[in-house]
Amino acid sequence: MNKIKQVGTYLIKNLMALVLSFAIAVAVWVAVSLNIFPDVTRHITNVPVSVPAPTTTMQSNNLKLSALSVKSANVDIIGKRYDIGALTSDELVTEPDLSDILQPGNHTVPLIVKYVDSAKKDKELTLQSKTYIDVTIIKITSKTLDILPDTEHLKAANGFVINAARTVVAPASVTISGNEELINSIKKVIAVPSAGTEPLSENVDLSAKLEYYGANNSLIADTTGLSVNAQYFLVNVTVAPETVTRSYPVNIDINPPQGFSNFNSTSLTWRIKAEPSEILISGPKADIDNFSIAFPPVSLTEITYPNLKNGLTYNIKSIELPEGYENVSGYDTISLKFENTSDYVSNPIYLTADNISIGSSPKNIIATIPSQKILVNVVGPVTDAMLLTPDDISLTVNLSGGDYSEGMVTLNAAYKINGVSVPCWLDGIPKVKVNLKLI
Repeated sequence: MNKIKQVGTYLIKNLMALVLSFAIAVAVWVAVSLNIFPDVTRHITNVPVSVPAPTTTMQSNNLKLSALSVKSANVDIIGKRYDIGALTSDELVTEPDLSDILQPGNHTVPLIVKYVDSAKKDKELTLQSKTYIDVTIIKITSKTLDILPDTEHLKAANGFVINAARTVVAPASVTISGNEELINSIKKVIAVPSAGTEPLSENVDLSAKLEYYGANNSLIADTTGLSVNAQYFLVNVTVAPETVTRSYPVNIDINPPQGFSNFNSTSLTWRIKAEPSEILISGPKADIDNFSIAFPPVSLTEITYPNLKNGLTYNIKSIELPEGYENVSGYDTISLKFENTSDYVSNPIYLTADNISIGSSPKNIIATIPSQKILVNVVGPVTDAMLLTPDDISLTVNLSGGDYSEGMVTLNAAYKINGVSVPCWLDGIPKVKVNLKLI
């Protein structure tokens, strides 16, 4: 019993020595391990894979990393035991090495492992063996397309219609950017307005979303990565009263030249035939039955002898119609033919200064008619035109309302053919020389 007590007393007295000995042994083991086995390999799982900045080569070729095959990776790292012994995946990040990327497509590239903490960026981390992942590289391109409005889903109130022809999008075009393959496949851009529940009875601007269509007018549903150069798009919807179409006969009268008061258009033996003989006009359903169209008359000066024989083109595009009315005939011009003109001739007659007179003239101008010969062609029935002489024709120059400088000028002249109900006229507008002196 005494021996047991002696052993216990000995152990208690030497406990501190035992603890110190153990600590020394551990320190020696660690020191030996670090020096004899300084590098170790760590297998670390679920290290995040990040997207690196594009390389200079990628930037110059408009290349972009589009997709990674994995979001995290397992890596085996070789490093100093005191550096990587306690590393966790939260302290590391990997990224694909894009230095060899030269063109778009799918590529298999190695991973580079780095510390998350920028303060440790100079510490070396080496992979025991390379880890590879797949990446998708796309080429970025742009193009600009006009935007077409979609009005199919809009409803007009009773008595109104959506005027698709005058409905436009603002902005009118859009620049789209993204994957070259996607951009090249887009052939048409449609702005689809947000349709309300109330039928429309007046013009309105509606916000719109864009839809993209490819070949064969097929909707492109997946536009991932597509960007546009504007944030908002509006469809300016034009609402108009409901219209109907009516046909109107083409009736055109003849106007004599200015000052030719004794011309008798009713004595003409020829008549005008218009082709087409009718035009179609659309207008508001409520008002069109009270509408009539007035065709401007043709000046007799336009009906030259060649036109009398061969026809004349009459412009109807310039005819002003009331708001809401439209020429929907598809014709901008009408062909005028002159029938029953077989007995009409052109008789050339020379006029002189004796045939010319000065009409009204400003007080500060003295006008004189110099000696001259003027050729005019008289058009009319052979029995009338061929009997006319220079004495039957007089020209008048009107100087009122003009801004003139001193010297010789050439001016248009009004004319008169002597007689009663004369069925003849001059081919074109006569021009005479007048000498002006300012006082």
